[in-house]
Amino acid sequence: RSAPVLLKLPSNMSPAIRSLIVNDIDYQKNQFEVQWEDFDPDSNARISLYYDTDDEGSDGILIQNDIEENADGEGDKIILNTTDFPKGFYYFYIIIDDKRNPPVIRYTDSDFMIPWWKAKESIPEPDED
Repeated sequence: RSAPVLLKLPSNMSPAIRSLIVNDIDYQKNQFEVQWEDFDPDSNARISLYYDTDDEGSDGILIQNDIEENADGEGDKIILNTTDFPKGFYYFYIIIDDKRNPPVIRYTDSDFMIPWWKAKESIPEPDED
């Protein structure tokens, strides 16, 4: 009779966001798209999407949370309306969390402009003479 063989199961892998991009505004529909590629082969991590005025600190404003990581392809994007945002320049970031490893945060590589004529406050202030 042979001795039992002990198998070491692989540890849980950390989730990852491989890419995060913001696609240009569709001016006729006042929409733009935030798209990403997520990865977590051993669990269904949850994703939260935020916007921020800088690309650090993870102190932005939540857009949507509890997005399933497993919904790949068409599920890895959100269509947003420019009129939901104040005018300005924004970075977007994702936090992906599988509740087993530390959360992973990924910011967009560059900022994205919401122009005043497509923003929440779309009426310009009058000039003071």
